Amino acid sequence: MNFLSPAAFALALLLPLIVAMYLLRLQRTEQNVSSTYLWRRMVRDVEANAPWQKLRRNLLLLLQLLFLALLILALTRPFTWTDRPAGRTAVLVLDVSASMAAQDAGQDVLQDSGRGGAVSRLNAAKTQMRQWIDGLPGDAAVTLIAAGPRPQIVAAASQDRRPLYAALDALQPTLGGSDLAAALELASAVAARRPDAVIGLFSDFANADALTSSSRANVQFSALGSSDNNQAISALTLNRAANGSAQTLFAQVTNYSASPAQRRLTIAVGADESKALQLYNAYDLMLEPGDEQTIVADDLPANVTYVQAQLDAAADVLPLDDTAWAVAATTSTNVMLVTSGNRFLETALALLPNLTVTTIKPADFEISPKAPAPPQLTILDGYVPITATLPGGNLLFIGPPASSELFSVTGVLEQPVAQAVDVNAPLLRFVSLADVNVLEATRIPLPAWAQPIMVDGRAAGNDETAPLLFMGQPDERRVAVLTFDLRNSDLPLQVSFPLLLVNLIDALTGGGVGALPATLRPDSPLTIPLPPSVAAATLIGPDGSSAQLQPGAEQTVQLTAHQLGLYTLAWDGKIQSRAALNLYAPQESNVRPQAAPVSTAAHVNNDTAQAAGSGQARHEWWRIVAFAALALLMIEWLVYHRGVVAQLVQKTQRTLFPYRAAR
Repeated sequence: MNFLSPAAFALALLLPLIVAMYLLRLQRTEQNVSSTYLWRRMVRDVEANAPWQKLRRNLLLLLQLLFLALLILALTRPFTWTDRPAGRTAVLVLDVSASMAAQDAGQDVLQDSGRGGAVSRLNAAKTQMRQWIDGLPGDAAVTLIAAGPRPQIVAAASQDRRPLYAALDALQPTLGGSDLAAALELASAVAARRPDAVIGLFSDFANADALTSSSRANVQFSALGSSDNNQAISALTLNRAANGSAQTLFAQVTNYSASPAQRRLTIAVGADESKALQLYNAYDLMLEPGDEQTIVADDLPANVTYVQAQLDAAADVLPLDDTAWAVAATTSTNVMLVTSGNRFLETALALLPNLTVTTIKPADFEISPKAPAPPQLTILDGYVPITATLPGGNLLFIGPPASSELFSVTGVLEQPVAQAVDVNAPLLRFVSLADVNVLEATRIPLPAWAQPIMVDGRAAGNDETAPLLFMGQPDERRVAVLTFDLRNSDLPLQVSFPLLLVNLIDALTGGGVGALPATLRPDSPLTIPLPPSVAAATLIGPDGSSAQLQPGAEQTVQLTAHQLGLYTLAWDGKIQSRAALNLYAPQESNVRPQAAPVSTAAHVNNDTAQAAGSGQARHEWWRIVAFAALALLMIEWLVYHRGVVAQLVQKTQRTLFPYRAAR
């Protein structure tokens, strides 16, 4: 126990004064009486006036001494050091990435439902944050930030605890990562106005490397997680053979634990004409630490439209990646490639399944008549129509040499540095730009209808000055522009090239009109174009929930982050297409606990800096002591006036219960 005003202990000299008041001799007039039998009480008072005699038991004296002692203790302002912030402003940041759903936080914090009583890291963090908030002064302002792929303020400078706790309880894990560095930047901006503000970050620090060089003020870190035992279904695809007679299933299971694991993978298949899944096969897997095992089944029946892969229930701390779904492609996507010759691009397109590619030279495209039904996607490689108009349907420009009606070419970028605007963007899924070198790119100012995906890293934070890849929807079609020629870079030599091409084609085609893409993107809106002839359509989620879609326009549905599984689009009483939403995120499946960064301190005052540097803060107890002293004072008053109080009680009873008093 420490004291902020120890000088107040000098008031303890008043304690002997109260005792002395009870020892003072009373000045009475002496009278002669015939007998002391009737004056025994007066005799006792006379004996009490004898100096230095032993004190008799006196309840009033005891209460007065205790009251004064508590009052003096309250004036000294006692406090203890605690891990909770003691300031009047707190900014709490909660990591809501998928790895925070790992259930390895112990049994004594909070009981989850549906996982054998295990506690997730997210719920354990919520409990710790509640304890922090409860330890703050009643008028302290608390800001709550959810650190997901994009940080978001869910409660701003709230002094009302009920909506603050409601916002905290409503937070759920997303299906993506978390940008902790951006979340801390936002928290620092919120706390900059208050020098005594404390920032608390609760995370398992899967991306802790981005925080090691942080110099933010008064930040306290809380690390969650205790186990790395996790195995995940990291890939699942269903491809139809060229003759359409059979299908091939590809599944991959990864062990992210540092210990070997034995798991059973069960494959179940389904068809449109059957509403129930049927067991296809089961595989016993022995996985070494960090090992991957693949399973290929090439004899699935042709009528299978979707499959489910599931790992058996074991001591796996992250259940989100134990189940995966895959949907068979029912239609082929028509792609027209306009190029003067690009072996890299032609080879990559030929290897992609479910694509029907038609290649045409630019000269032939200029003189060819307009097709009655344009392809779903047209790729213009190093070419922009001169006399012909842009084809209908969705467009992908690669290294455009001139302006078009959709964008303007203003110059050349020499040796740009490819950099992602958002590493979690769907177009850059599984794509690494670290080793990509570009010799030359076309300078195109970002159009108003587009969003930058990849930019020149030398552009000093202005993403719109030098985009290398951007995408948008200028009218009723989707358009993407890659501003450099593939032959002017080493991108075609990288593993990322076919992955980027698949992401681009999938984003531009979107599964076609009236169809869902085979794979959905986590934490991103789903755009569904419906044919005008459809009167009504329904999107059914994995949990049975449904969303009604209206015809005549593209419908956008925000996918619920915690709903992994199979989505179904239906109208006229018939299933039209299905789509799968899975957690394919190696960074999130790797739940190995990480050490929290070292807390930092600000140049505020000495007490605050000491508290922040040591990860502690003051918790004062004077209010509780003062309330206890006030309670003793009231008790002492009641004891002193107990006779008057007893009379008031009797009078009240006679007033309220006259019949009982008469009896």
